[in-house]
Amino acid sequence: MEAVIKHTFKATPEELFEAFTDPEILKNWYAPEGMSVPEILADAKVGGKHRVVMQAPDGRKHIANGVYKEVVPGKKLVYTWQWETGGDVQSVECLITVEFNPRGDQTEVIMTHSGLPNQKEVDMHTHGWSSCLARLEKVI
Repeated sequence: MEAVIKHTFKATPEELFEAFTDPEILKNWYAPEGMSVPEILADAKVGGKHRVVMQAPDGRKHIANGVYKEVVPGKKLVYTWQWETGGDVQSVECLITVEFNPRGDQTEVIMTHSGLPNQKEVDMHTHGWSSCLARLEKVI
């Protein structure tokens, strides 16, 4: 099953691609509202690794990692996503595809999180990614 999240930003595809690949920018938005990102690795090249530590206000950490499969600057990112801790589906490796589509002076981001095992996970990840993209709106 998959979660598909769409969000349009007043930014260029290149600016948004950078926001998805620069660790210093990712720290400001790559977790749902109310959570922080104390640690992040984003080696955005094919075969490069990513790892994000999201921390809840109570100190609980949610950690996910993966490998970049496709990196097309300003156009597309594809990477695996697997929870180390904090997720209900820790053993499931998912695939995330992020497309950056120009729309005049704006850019539509289409984020597809595929490989989710059930509707509950689809709903949870849709909510989580929607919250992240709302935070990105404030950063970009």
